[in-house]
Amino acid sequence: MTETDALDRLLQVADAEGALTARGGLAAFAEGLRARAGLVLDERVRPLERRIEDLEAAVAALEKENAWRGQAMAALEVEIGRLKAEAEALRAERDRSSSAHQALLAHHRDVVSRAVERFATAAQLPFWKFRECRALLNEAAALFGRERA
Repeated sequence: MTETDALDRLLQVADAEGALTARGGLAAFAEGLRARAGLVLDERVRPLERRIEDLEAAVAALEKENAWRGQAMAALEVEIGRLKAEAEALRAERDRSSSAHQALLAHHRDVVSRAVERFATAAQLPFWKFRECRALLNEAAALFGRERA
């Protein structure tokens, strides 16, 4: 036996209700089918259509948000590049400043060391070598004098 399809089943129902043989019955049966189809559409298909529309709107909103995120990320990447370049320039300046500071520190230590040598030598001279002591003190003063200029 073959399986009945939806059309066969529909015709069987129409025949059982006398719609195929009665006058105006077929039109009434067709109107009933239309009403039932409308109910099915309202109950099942239209909610799905609304859900699809809602999902499409959500997808559009997400695509818009993703585009904004992409633009924000691109701007942030540019800013990161700028900040990295600035940091590199600051590191280079720090290195130059540190090197200059080290050179100046070495020079000052040398000046102080030479002045201390002269002070120590002058301190060890006997009091009657006043002129030699004075000359050493003048040399030390001259060392510091050049630093003020």
